[in-house]
Amino acid sequence: MSSATSKATAHGDGAPPARRVPPAPSLGASIAVHARLQVLRLRRSAKLKLAVGATLPMVAAVALSANLGDDAVGALRGGYKFALFLLLGYLLPFLFASGAISEEVESRTFTYLASRPASRLGMVVGKWLTATLFSAALLGGAAVLMHISSLATSPTVFVDELGLLGRTLGAVLLLSAGYSALTMCFGALVPPAAGIVGGLYLAIFEFIMGEMGPGYLPLLTMHHHALLLSGTDSGLEPVVELPIAFALMAGFTLVWLALTAVAVVPREFREGSG
Repeated sequence: MSSATSKATAHGDGAPPARRVPPAPSLGASIAVHARLQVLRLRRSAKLKLAVGATLPMVAAVALSANLGDDAVGALRGGYKFALFLLLGYLLPFLFASGAISEEVESRTFTYLASRPASRLGMVVGKWLTATLFSAALLGGAAVLMHISSLATSPTVFVDELGLLGRTLGAVLLLSAGYSALTMCFGALVPPAAGIVGGLYLAIFEFIMGEMGPGYLPLLTMHHHALLLSGTDSGLEPVVELPIAFALMAGFTLVWLALTAVAVVPREFREGSG
């Protein structure tokens, strides 16, 4: 009897089963989780409605200018530059990304998200990807609608300008990625003043220096390189090779994203204050 009992004990019979701790989610799984959460957050907020409300009038204005004027292609190019690169290109990433981290801190949900098994790096990348995709989808959709509504009555010109449309789509995608990383970084660095600091940086450094900076200073801005890649401004100066412009935009984006990760991953945010 004692022999049977000792054998049962040795094999663990009668003891409660040991609980297995599930492995931590991979980085890819963490990114997917936070991206889904951010999609839900944006869909429920007023930001998406505001972004759509700001985009549609720009499409209508460019279409009217192209169809009522004598130079449809010139109106389309000018509309691309003004609507996509001077207005919506700043506004949409700012709307979708500037509060991605700061709103979690201010609403006291950051601690909850950071305590989950999904990594903080996954949070940064997931929120950035979501902001980039939302911004690029609206900017790209606006570019396509502008092209169709402006050139639909001239099939030959419509086809000839597809190259311009393709370059513009690529440029707004890169610009969305860069500005989403930039504005999210300032939101992580100074949560209480995320909108103010990020907006001032975009206005002073990207817009003013990108449009009016002397000499080679515009080359330090993503705005300038996005215009170069799009081909919408034939008189743009200074000029660099397109692969260099692409590499610089990608590099700027990665730097801002890395700075965001440095600001978020090791940091202990004070709830409600940042």
